Amino acid sequence: MFNKITIFTAFYLFLCLSVFGQFLGGNGSGHSSIIKINSSCNITDANPFTGGIGSGSVITMVTFSPCSIVDANPFTGGVGSGYVVKVVSTSPCSIVSANPFTGGNGSGYVLNSVTSAPCSIVSANPFTGGGGSGYVLNSVTMSPCFIVSANPFIGGSGSGYVLNAITSSPCSIITANPFIGGVGSGYVINTLTSSPCSINAANPFTGGHGSGFNIKGFYPIAIGGVVSSNQSICSGMQPMDVSVSGYFGSVSKWQMSSNASFSSSTNIGSTSPTLTSALIGAILSPTYIRAEIKLSTCSTAYSSPVLISTGSSTSWNGSVWSNGTPDITKGIILNSNYTSNTDISGCTMNVTNNANVIINSGTNVNLFGALTVDSGSTFTLNNNSNLLQVTDVQNIGNIVVKRNTSPLFRLDYDTWSSPVSGTQSLTNFSPLTTSNRFYTYDTTTNLYNSIADPSTTTFTKGKGYLIRTPNNWVSYSATATPAPWTGIFNGVPNNGPISVPLVDGGSTDTRYNAVGNPYPSTIKISDFINANSSAIDGTLWFWRKTNDASNQVSYSTCSNAGCTLNNGFNFYTNFNFISPGQGFIVHSKANQNNLNFTNAIRYADNTNQFFKTNQNNIDRFWLELKNSANASFGQFLMAYLPGATVNYDDGLDGLYINDSQTILSAIVDNKELVIEARPSFDVQDVAPLQFRTNNADTYTISLHSTEGVFSTNQDIFIRDNQTGSVQNLKEDNYTFVSNNGVYPGRFDLLYQNTLLSVNSQTINDDAITIYKSNETIYIDSANFLMSNVKIFDIRGRLLIEKLKINDTKLSIDTAIYGNQMLLVQITLDGGNIIYKKVMN
Repeated sequence: MFNKITIFTAFYLFLCLSVFGQFLGGNGSGHSSIIKINSSCNITDANPFTGGIGSGSVITMVTFSPCSIVDANPFTGGVGSGYVVKVVSTSPCSIVSANPFTGGNGSGYVLNSVTSAPCSIVSANPFTGGGGSGYVLNSVTMSPCFIVSANPFIGGSGSGYVLNAITSSPCSIITANPFIGGVGSGYVINTLTSSPCSINAANPFTGGHGSGFNIKGFYPIAIGGVVSSNQSICSGMQPMDVSVSGYFGSVSKWQMSSNASFSSSTNIGSTSPTLTSALIGAILSPTYIRAEIKLSTCSTAYSSPVLISTGSSTSWNGSVWSNGTPDITKGIILNSNYTSNTDISGCTMNVTNNANVIINSGTNVNLFGALTVDSGSTFTLNNNSNLLQVTDVQNIGNIVVKRNTSPLFRLDYDTWSSPVSGTQSLTNFSPLTTSNRFYTYDTTTNLYNSIADPSTTTFTKGKGYLIRTPNNWVSYSATATPAPWTGIFNGVPNNGPISVPLVDGGSTDTRYNAVGNPYPSTIKISDFINANSSAIDGTLWFWRKTNDASNQVSYSTCSNAGCTLNNGFNFYTNFNFISPGQGFIVHSKANQNNLNFTNAIRYADNTNQFFKTNQNNIDRFWLELKNSANASFGQFLMAYLPGATVNYDDGLDGLYINDSQTILSAIVDNKELVIEARPSFDVQDVAPLQFRTNNADTYTISLHSTEGVFSTNQDIFIRDNQTGSVQNLKEDNYTFVSNNGVYPGRFDLLYQNTLLSVNSQTINDDAITIYKSNETIYIDSANFLMSNVKIFDIRGRLLIEKLKINDTKLSIDTAIYGNQMLLVQITLDGGNIIYKKVMN
């Protein structure tokens, strides 16, 4: 063998000579590397090796692996002593500070055989003994081995075995103190299988023959790891996903059992480290879950189990609860008829045994999990009640949801969206509505299209439908009183995430979509807008058109700053929630395909209204615009909010949907707004407004309502930049005359008194407005008093004269003068004369 080694040395000596110190010894001593195949070798500061024949070899064979030996101090011994590594294959080997090995024939082996595994030996102190003593590792197979501070082993031949055989496990031995004794003494463990092994501070073993072996045989095992933390859920619910970590091997399957010992279990054939909620299924009683881990075919381990515990339940028998009043930790079982007089909360709810459950107006059902309504039983949510759920579970069985509209007449419309899913057709929902008065919104044309056959059309989840009141409803008249209509939905209550498709028609004007609240509970406007800020503009529009002459606009507008409430009844307070069943319009942003609803935006609100609002302590006020016939052209909302700017603020500023040509609005960043949000209130602020109309008329701006600082003694002035007049809207409305046209900056909103006296104003001809309507000429001289007015025909003949007017407004009947151009001479108090032409 040594002649062969010498031959190999001749070919490979050049590989490592440059890094070695002096090697001393007998025949064959001082060899750096006898065989080195396909591997790197790094030997640092290898000090002299001294010994007999063959001593001092650092590495006999290293294959397919890096080898690092640091600070290998002198090895001294007899024939063959001083081997650091004889065979290392396909594995890294790191030996640090291997101190002198001294002994007889064959002593001083650090590693006899290491295959397929890393080996780290730190501070292996001197091994002294007879024939064959001093073996650190005899055999390590397919597993890591870590030995720290193995102190001297002294004894006769074969003494000092630390481990004879360890299979299927990693092994860590720390501070193994001296082993001394006779034949075969010093066994720490003879056989250890299927378990990790840790030996700390193994005290002296004394024995004879064969001392000095640390490990004779060593094999790997699977490690089970741990499963994610315990869960507590409602009975009948699915738990969250569970995962295993810290394991060694592969997941072969999962197991479920009613006991921690798994004496009987159910196997789940998933090999993923995560077991999904769907694969676990509904849990009715406490259940343990664990993963089975396999390593090849020879080793199996199990993870620590996770416990899925279930809460208790309480049943209603018609008079008392079986286990106390329900709460969020208990499952609710309704075996008999039940009518709510207060909120009821539970883990889950099961309506069974032909029970009829009624949730009265003003009360709510709050569930952590699912609602189940068995066949033969009923569950009804009356108007202004809510069903709220925390988890995204599927409900089972149909319920009834009743929702009242605001007061309406026959021929009025409202937009609806179903809070349930099922087979209910539009005709079943409103059977007395004329069949051609059910509509869906066409994004590409911005028109409502009549549904061909509402009797076969069911509600699509999250979609809005425009539906006229039943044909037998209260007919409109000047003396009639409108009445709310009750819509009744029937189906499985919607819950959890709901995605609604959006249509993008390719331009700004073709991105309006009709959608709706898909839940049997109110949703919060601000939360909905914020959750979908990347998909839609931050403005919502609600149908408020009624078929009476006093309401000229079709929509109320909402943003996070509030709502303009455009209807003839002043039924609402102001902004916050969208009721169950309510549809509305959104405007999608470019290239956006989906609108998302989640349980996070659901709230328990019981205000007695369909589209309802309630938000206080904001510095804001509402203006309303009307014409001479007292017809309303909607509201303008000014809101002062921290975080708002004087630029366009998406989600705060409310965009105008352009449903009327007559409007009082603000122009910000080239966008027309009917809700303007500005920074926190400053009394010196000046906010310009635009007025536009397609109909010359006399218009009035009034202060509709106020909140915050404006509900105190803070004045609100409007300045007409065309006439120069200023009016405190807290004291009186402002009336003005306008021809048709668009008037940017016609008005300013002010908060300090800048009124000028009439005598100090410069008279401008444009300040005097004259127009004809319904065979009557109207003259508005702004804040300049008129003393007299004369009207001439084009021949100069005096037709009409009005003296001692002493007013700023005048109307003159000119019907008898036919269709001709008239010249109007207006003499103001003070002598100024203004001439105007008007077509009669």
